[in-house]
Amino acid sequence: LDLERPLALTVRDRNVLVSGDPRSGKSWVAGLLAEQLMLSRYAVAVIDPEGDYRTLEALPGVRVAGEDHPPGPGDLERAFRFPDSSLVVDLSHVAYTRKVDCLQAMLPALARLRHTRGLPHRIVVDEAHYFLRDLDPEVARDLTHGGYTLVTYRPADLDDAVMRHVGVVIATRHTDPREAAALARWTSVDPARLTAVLATLSVSEAVLLPTADEAGGSIVALKEVFAHGHVPLT
Repeated sequence: LDLERPLALTVRDRNVLVSGDPRSGKSWVAGLLAEQLMLSRYAVAVIDPEGDYRTLEALPGVRVAGEDHPPGPGDLERAFRFPDSSLVVDLSHVAYTRKVDCLQAMLPALARLRHTRGLPHRIVVDEAHYFLRDLDPEVARDLTHGGYTLVTYRPADLDDAVMRHVGVVIATRHTDPREAAALARWTSVDPARLTAVLATLSVSEAVLLPTADEAGGSIVALKEVFAHGHVPLT
């Protein structure tokens, strides 16, 4: 485990997976990545099934939608009229089956917007294992261009069609060997070693797995994430 080497992570045009147990800090990490992009005036769409990202509304150009009704395609077009606007879609008050229906309409609409306008620059999908099981063709094509952050505690349920386009994998604590083994398979890490590393992480720790060039073939401890509230981005 590489603990000492400084690291700056390039996320533009790359898909990022943030994975870990419930309440292990994975949404915190994903929120920090989104926050830094928003502060740099990138347009970010956050699909927020549980209301974990509402605090991002405090940032310039960020608004929250979905409290009254989930936004439709027209609402998304208006939300991303300008390249420095971001949107958090809070679906915490929507029943699970309705959330799936919303995402089946929302993700293709966002993919079309990215194709025609280039906005939003990044789409964050929390609970990705629920919403990316059967990939819509437009979303599948859009994934090949990068710009997605996928957050999940069940990476074993993500399809290979999704994972083959993930370039950066950040993991917080995982105590389920099955989920750690899924990450090991996609990141070419020895399963027993990765299972041991992820099971011993505290709620204040995260690691970068070797899929990213910046990891240099190692598992890199991201010590600064929780200590200073940021992931160094380039």
